[in-house]
Amino acid sequence: SSIKYKKVMMDKYKYYQKSDKKRESIGTVKAYGLEDAVRKAAIKKHLKMDTFKKLFNIEKMTHEGKN
Repeated sequence: SSIKYKKVMMDKYKYYQKSDKKRESIGTVKAYGLEDAVRKAAIKKHLKMDTFKKLFNIEKMTHEGKN
């Protein structure tokens, strides 16, 4: 019997300061989901996840790279 594995793709997420009405990206991460993206972005910013969530919003980027 052969086992077929579903290929899981990473998505690109951008993060920006919550106070930024234009949502200009401070940085990006590639992740398997929103929580993974928050974890990776928090590590990049040298913050704990809860602190990161208080300061930044994070969202999945579209294929064009614009949201």
